[in-house]
Amino acid sequence: GDTFQVTEGQVATQSVNLGVGTAQVEIYETTGRLARDADLVIRVRKQDDPNADVTTVYSKAKPAIVLKEGTYELEIDYTDSVKETSGPIEIKAGKTVKQLVNLQVGTAQVEVQLADGSKIDESSVRIRVYAQGNPNDVISTIYSKAKASIVLKPGIYEVTAEYTGGKTVTGAPLEVKEGQTATQTIKI
Repeated sequence: GDTFQVTEGQVATQSVNLGVGTAQVEIYETTGRLARDADLVIRVRKQDDPNADVTTVYSKAKPAIVLKEGTYELEIDYTDSVKETSGPIEIKAGKTVKQLVNLQVGTAQVEVQLADGSKIDESSVRIRVYAQGNPNDVISTIYSKAKASIVLKPGIYEVTAEYTGGKTVTGAPLEVKEGQTATQTIKI
């Protein structure tokens, strides 16, 4: 940096411009509904080097992220089943840029019950969710729960329930819409 003089009995001051700005980020599930902090991971990357994380923010839907001047993008992971990359964010020194990201997601509420009405042993249940007709590309797997809430992008999904002894049942196709909850009960 610049040189400065220190004189006995005097206070010397020097300012340093770090060349940083702030990205004020807000992540929403859908219009007006903030994403749940606990389910959120935001990776910040330089736009020209998307493989290198500059920083990672955990569990905050409204973080203020201080960054050096440059162009960045955000990779957002939400509930392990939704991934989204933001558009470019231009950071200028001393400035704050607001970036809103609407994930435009809905929810699939799934319950697995025994066909004979007896109590289900939740530890023996596995639920798999995949896009309709694409069972090899599982979006989410839930273990040891008979009731699950899965956040998903809008689309048509299939839910397969597996139970002790390899018994497997796939429910009817389930349509998930932005901001809405689709429910399905699978009897096994």
